[in-house]
Amino acid sequence: MLEKCKMMLDDWFEGDVTLAKLTLWLIAALCFTVGIVYGLMLAPWTKGVSIGSNNVVRDDCRHGRCCMGEDEED
Repeated sequence: MLEKCKMMLDDWFEGDVTLAKLTLWLIAALCFTVGIVYGLMLAPWTKGVSIGSNNVVRDDCRHGRCCMGEDEED
């Protein structure tokens, strides 16, 4: 079994492999994009990246109070 696997590997990697420049650039761009997507998906578990606008609605503004820290006198 081990000999058969070794022979298959030798057959697969035997000879020259040529790629067109376009194919090489497309493979490189795909790997780069997949790496970015994987990194952004993995980052929330490691608390590395937070993607958001951080627009927080304060309770003071919703209840008719001034949002600038100047509370109206009642």
